Amino acid sequence: PFPNPMSDHLTIQLTEVSSIQLYNSNGQIIYNKDRAFGNETLSTEDLPEGIYHVRVTNNNGSKTFKCVKLR
Repeated sequence: PFPNPMSDHLTIQLTEVSSIQLYNSNGQIIYNKDRAFGNETLSTEDLPEGIYHVRVTNNNGSKTFKCVKLR
C-alpha cells in the first residue's frame, strides 16, 4: 500500500482478485471490499491520525500491512 504514511488516500496494487479489509487500532473493520483488482484507492481523509492495518486476501493466502495516517 502507498503512500505510507498516508494523508487523504491509500492505493493498493493488486495483481489478482483479492479481498481488502482496513482495520483501525482497535481491530474494527472500517473498510471491506470482497472483490478488488488492479489499483484500488481508498479515501482516508476522514480517518483520524493513527495506525491502521490493511489485510489483503487471495488464493495465495493473506498478508497484512501496517499503515500510518498523518494529517
